[in-house]
Amino acid sequence: MRNLKIETWSLYLLSCFPLIGMKATVWAIAVFVLVALITGNYRGLLKSDKAAVLLSGGLFLLILLRCLIPNHNPESLSYVEVSVSLLLIPMAFHLKSGAFTEREISLAGWIFISSTLLAFAFGMGYSLYQVSQMQIESQDLLSFHIRTFFENAVRYHPTYASVLLGATMLKLLQNLLERKNNPWLIGVLMVFAGILLALLASRTPIAATLGCMVLLVAFYTKSILKAGVMLAVITASAFVFFQTVPSFSARFKEVSVENTKLPEKNSEDSFNLRTGIFHCSMGIIKQHWIWGIGPGQVKSVLNDCYNDIAPDVYKNKNFNTHNQFMDYWAGLGIIGPIMLLLLFLFTMLTLWKRGDWTGFCILLLFLGAMQTENLLTRQNGIVAFCYLLALHIFVIGKSKGDTVNK
Repeated sequence: MRNLKIETWSLYLLSCFPLIGMKATVWAIAVFVLVALITGNYRGLLKSDKAAVLLSGGLFLLILLRCLIPNHNPESLSYVEVSVSLLLIPMAFHLKSGAFTEREISLAGWIFISSTLLAFAFGMGYSLYQVSQMQIESQDLLSFHIRTFFENAVRYHPTYASVLLGATMLKLLQNLLERKNNPWLIGVLMVFAGILLALLASRTPIAATLGCMVLLVAFYTKSILKAGVMLAVITASAFVFFQTVPSFSARFKEVSVENTKLPEKNSEDSFNLRTGIFHCSMGIIKQHWIWGIGPGQVKSVLNDCYNDIAPDVYKNKNFNTHNQFMDYWAGLGIIGPIMLLLLFLFTMLTLWKRGDWTGFCILLLFLGAMQTENLLTRQNGIVAFCYLLALHIFVIGKSKGDTVNK
């Protein structure tokens, strides 16, 4: 008897994290970890897949060390609190490796998909209703208000939500390619997720999602022609969104070579603002590239730099580095981004060898999104990353009676 399947229900609860909010998610993680510690298989802990646990846990220990030495502050303690998921979630999944049936894993996947779509559909509905009550003068302001109202409704930054929508679309595409469910239902859900993604208009997650979808089709079908058809469909869809969704077109129109100079007074262009962010982030890295300045110090140093560039533009903005590798480099020193890169390389190579193309593409999506966002410095970003990474490394392909994903 399998402990009354308590570990299965704890997995289902954790899979609801996009819908239940971060406070409830903390409790869901605690329950899942506690159940894993009680019912887990310790004999396999230091055998298969130990590198993923050691790399993610080692990254957390590095963060803990650098937040305590040479000094700590409230920002440092918050950084440690968020980063503990790097240790707990992979460890708990590893302890439960092989404990779930293929059916249970499939249901957990659908719970994740449903939770994501329900939560973000509510957020977008609320956002569009609020926007409809306003007189908005420009497309730029429309995009800003849609994203702001959305974040206020669901407590998810639009970029983080876009990454989750991208992972959802990849999982739906997997179901379509494997013909496991009603293709019409899957198609409708994919279109719905795509519309939400376009309305949120987060550039990098959109580009990464679309590219990964083409790759997933190529991996599954082993057909350049079918991948080309997918690319054509995606290109046509993006063109339609560009022509019909003002927030989508406004955000992508900002992207240009001419828009890469340092911000000046009254500049509110999100793409242009990133030039100053990159400039200040590189300034920290060049001066402290070996040991960093400590994760809790990065924001304050960046804010001082922004004030020197364009105080009116960056006033009350409090921007982070907007690149996860640069954030770890500035705060932890060179070993930070190296450990993160090794974690990606090892896990993606493992998934490649197993033929888990969906897991591979989801991690590629996260890798792309991290080039323009600090996904691991907020709870709803790091939980999503650790959950999906650990689910594919330690659970999917190791279900009872199923050794690898075909």
